[in-house]
Amino acid sequence: AGFAMEGLKDDWLFDSLYRYERLHMFELPHSTRCLEWADRDGTSLYVGGFSDKHTNEIEMLELPEALQPQGLENVCAHTDFKITCGGLTKPPITAIKCVSDMNVVATAGTETCVCLWMRDPDNTDLLTLHTSLPLRNDQSIASSRPVLLDHTPDTPSWLLGAKTAGSATVWDLNSNLPISLPIHTHGAGSSSSADHSPLHGIKFVGPQLCVVCSGKDIGSLVLWDLRSPTVAAQAQVPCSTPHRDKTQVTTTSFALSVDRATGRVVVLSAQGEVSVFEARKLGTALCSCTLNQGQKQSYTGGGRFSGMRTTAAANLCIEFSCSGTKVAVSGLTNGVSIYDTGSWSSSTQEVSPMFTHTGHEAECPGAVVLTHTWHPVFADTVLSADSEGNLHAWQWKSQLDK
Repeated sequence: AGFAMEGLKDDWLFDSLYRYERLHMFELPHSTRCLEWADRDGTSLYVGGFSDKHTNEIEMLELPEALQPQGLENVCAHTDFKITCGGLTKPPITAIKCVSDMNVVATAGTETCVCLWMRDPDNTDLLTLHTSLPLRNDQSIASSRPVLLDHTPDTPSWLLGAKTAGSATVWDLNSNLPISLPIHTHGAGSSSSADHSPLHGIKFVGPQLCVVCSGKDIGSLVLWDLRSPTVAAQAQVPCSTPHRDKTQVTTTSFALSVDRATGRVVVLSAQGEVSVFEARKLGTALCSCTLNQGQKQSYTGGGRFSGMRTTAAANLCIEFSCSGTKVAVSGLTNGVSIYDTGSWSSSTQEVSPMFTHTGHEAECPGAVVLTHTWHPVFADTVLSADSEGNLHAWQWKSQLDK
């Protein structure tokens, strides 16, 4: 891993000196859809490859000193990530969840199971595959859908995985056995076919509460109380589908994020429509608006990892900041945009970003941002990864509003 300089547009690099509080640009040995923090201090994170042609790696990377509190340089040219440990797997990795209290790392892809990895006690540089956990109802799951993972610190031994609402499984990692839950996985009054509709997001919002986003042309948001057989609350997510011709099959995608501190849920559609809900009161959105998207996402496929599948639907990502006052959005354009949710209200119709990171496109024209995450300690600091294996860590200057 090293500082990626070639291909940067000179004017963008010069302009970045005035726009960023910190900016670090690295090159990974492979592109990744996963950026999962290995600790609450933000010193290490997990990444995983997702090639369907080659063996993939899961790695834990220790962040360089430049991304520690003492790293004050604006642009850092001579620091590296350190690979702390890693392992090899054939299936693509599209989700990683670190269960630090159990010393376990969970990975998932398009298979109907979740893999658990542990650090080898005899060789601490090695992550070894401990076991595989099958999803329930896995015989009826479409193979192309990725498994989604989540974990809650409120119940440290619990791990949640799902491809569809009907396959949602919670395991107790003390025994690696699924927990017998009374949840009724489709909404009240709907048919069980909803069990097999595309799943866009599933997140813990409390110790026993999960919020689930699924659906094709219309998004459905459901709150599950894992102690009850009935749905606690549900809502439809506003979304205008890209095709108005009723003879065509209309499918869109959604991204979901939860602010556990406030119980708020935000849902983003691939058409740039965003809605904020209170988890326990899904009936009415706190606000619904359209994001001013700017340049649409495109991918030429001419880079180092041109064999990777990088559809817009798979890349859609929205994440609450640690303070819950902002959201970061990628997958709509070739950059990562920051929005201030504190200015949104029930009357808000269209919002523009307070800042957009365009460094991935500047460094490698045609690169697509695959995922991003907020740093758990540094305020207003984001890490983002693209289709060409580039990883950026950046913090914008607070006085900027563009």
